Amino acid sequence: MKNKIFTLLVIGVLLSIGTSKAQFFWADDFNGAAGPLIPSALISSDNSTINNPLNLTDWLTQSNTVSATDCYDIVSGSLTYNGFASSGIGNSLKYNGTAGQGIYKLFPKLVKNDSTVYVSFMINIPGDVLITGGDYFFATKMEPSAISTNWAGRLFASVDASFPGQEITFGAAKASGATTTWATTYFPKNTTLLVVYKYKVGILNGLNATDETGKYDDQMSVFVNPSLTGGEPATPTLYVADPNQKDAYRYTSTGTSFGGARGIYLRSSATGNAAAFTIDGIRSGLTWSDVVSAPSALKTTTADNFIYSLNSNKQLTVRTSTQYYNKYSVVSLSGQQLLKGTIANQTNTIDASSLKSGVYILNLQGNQNNSAKIIVP
Repeated sequence: MKNKIFTLLVIGVLLSIGTSKAQFFWADDFNGAAGPLIPSALISSDNSTINNPLNLTDWLTQSNTVSATDCYDIVSGSLTYNGFASSGIGNSLKYNGTAGQGIYKLFPKLVKNDSTVYVSFMINIPGDVLITGGDYFFATKMEPSAISTNWAGRLFASVDASFPGQEITFGAAKASGATTTWATTYFPKNTTLLVVYKYKVGILNGLNATDETGKYDDQMSVFVNPSLTGGEPATPTLYVADPNQKDAYRYTSTGTSFGGARGIYLRSSATGNAAAFTIDGIRSGLTWSDVVSAPSALKTTTADNFIYSLNSNKQLTVRTSTQYYNKYSVVSLSGQQLLKGTIANQTNTIDASSLKSGVYILNLQGNQNNSAKIIVP
């Protein structure tokens, strides 16, 4: 097979170093080939690399009665929103509106106790089917396991096709069973909207669950089509800070603490009361600028059957399956081999700190042979 060369583009510069808590987590522009996001056939909520060796996406399946049924597919073409950092990159993800596998993707760390997490994404809702008081489609996952059903910060979408140009509205609730607060601003169907989701994880009030009751201090803000200049807007489209709605990080009945913001969850509705949508350019981090601006270091890029990225510490991450490749080498443009090793896992980290600034070729060999160009800043 002929080697194929892919260029890794630098899309940002290093953020200034100081006392800022800015930290970009990850972006997903759905660069993979069109088809199911998580390759089938799935064993119900089985996220192991043994049974799903081709899942290179970092998305996992949530345990539910239809978790082996695909309803999230990568589709060709990307969503665009003028001025947004992830606009027009890669492909996009489509939810078909039926019951199927819920999916989630974890943050690199747990966010809890007086900290804030931000997530931004583009979304396009067809809006031709009436969805009154629609189900939630997005939430913060509080624990990392597939069987955990603890969610916080639920985001809902309602559709009324009888009001042209104002078909879509969004709702928010901090906790399961809590009253949903609906926005009074409406948005057109079949239109790409930019959503920035902000969740402030509060502190533990008191010494146990009883003390904390009625003192929950998490704050949920949702901005739809915000200005992308001048920093975070003062007024969100939706804001929920009800002290009676439970927090993400809280006490259990036995007095121990648990939870926080561990990742994001995209839900398929078992009741069928969820709007179909296309979502794209999901970005997560700790500040507003993390999720609306270009991230530090280099963009994660997809080549033939592998995904690769290089961070600011010159650590090269390669995600693939050993069914495809079992060894790697990094060579200069003149052909001199500088690094080599084995591909033994789904995620492999290569220390490239010895490489000087310049352009190099990453070669992967095994049952297939392919290459990618990497740029070391």
